[in-house]
Amino acid sequence: MTRPLTIALDGRTIFDEPRRGIAKTTIAQYRALAGLRPAWRFRVFYAEGREPDPFADLPNVRCERLWMKGDRFDLWPRLRLPVATALARADLFHAVAGLAPAVPGARLVTTINDLIPLEDGRTDPAAVAWAANVRRAARRARAVLTPSAFSKARIVALLGVNPAKVHVVPWASTSLPVVPSPAALAATRARFGVPPGDRYVLHFGMTDPRKNTAGLLAAWGRLPAAARRGVRLTVVGLSDAGRAEFAARVAALPEAARGVGLFGYVSEEDVGRLLAGAAVLAYPTLYEGFGLPVLDGFAAGVAVLTGRTTSLPEVAGDAAVTVDATDPDALAGGLARLLLDDDLRAAVVRRGAERVAGFTWRRTAELTARVWEWTSGGATSAPTRP
Repeated sequence: MTRPLTIALDGRTIFDEPRRGIAKTTIAQYRALAGLRPAWRFRVFYAEGREPDPFADLPNVRCERLWMKGDRFDLWPRLRLPVATALARADLFHAVAGLAPAVPGARLVTTINDLIPLEDGRTDPAAVAWAANVRRAARRARAVLTPSAFSKARIVALLGVNPAKVHVVPWASTSLPVVPSPAALAATRARFGVPPGDRYVLHFGMTDPRKNTAGLLAAWGRLPAAARRGVRLTVVGLSDAGRAEFAARVAALPEAARGVGLFGYVSEEDVGRLLAGAAVLAYPTLYEGFGLPVLDGFAAGVAVLTGRTTSLPEVAGDAAVTVDATDPDALAGGLARLLLDDDLRAAVVRRGAERVAGFTWRRTAELTARVWEWTSGGATSAPTRP
């Protein structure tokens, strides 16, 4: 047994902004950690309380807003957060998204999910500042967590980090499987413009080119008529500007291929229902540090189409149809196979259910706890690899 630890967490992504990927995975990771190590104490510090406390039912997790009047010089992360960490006598300070104070107030551990701004060669001031912070945090950290072997290799190559301190800790699905009642499913389909009796392909869209929504729309226009018959493409998660941009692309498609619904951000409840009712989840992204929606599709019992680059083959294994996502013809071919071949679709759904069972938040917590114990000096052996 190792001594109980006190972990300080930068909780701004959890409380200060709408909860998306990093917030959801951090919440799931720490809920599992708190249950796995009940003697540990977790201090979650944040600046603005815009979201409810996701740990309110956990006695060993304390969330604390660190109020600060004004912040013209970015003093909250530079000073207020490290002082609170030191006063809490934390054994470790965990920085998510790779961002960390220069002097964190405890041994530094950090999570780096991906290095997309560096990979893209972005030169805007925000991206340059982010890259400098991530590079400094990675080099100073006692340990770095990342969700895939692909991301580990990129961290080592681009940041010059010793590979021995970079630990692969995969995520699990953040989407609870939903089994909606027929009435609830019918109501959801109606709100998203899917006629009774039709099927739909679900896509989480973005204007970011790496999410490849434009490529999927091009592929939709090339889909064989037999595959498109009685099938709609439902795109959710778009900003107002994104809806306008992609509406123009849809209008330019052949008339028979215009069965496309473009929608804005949707609730978690709607995401669960849409996944539950989809024939296919199309996730043709071009770059991912992990690719969590692939697991969400598996958990929902949906056939998944995705790319075969970066971390995606590592997550999908043989449980999805993978194609060259840069090629609209390849995308169209993969979609057609899944829509027309009932046996193939059933097979990938079955393999998806088997594969997602190996990705659990308990496993994530166990791997994280081993790294934290080793980093704090409390473990007698190095953490094992997943």
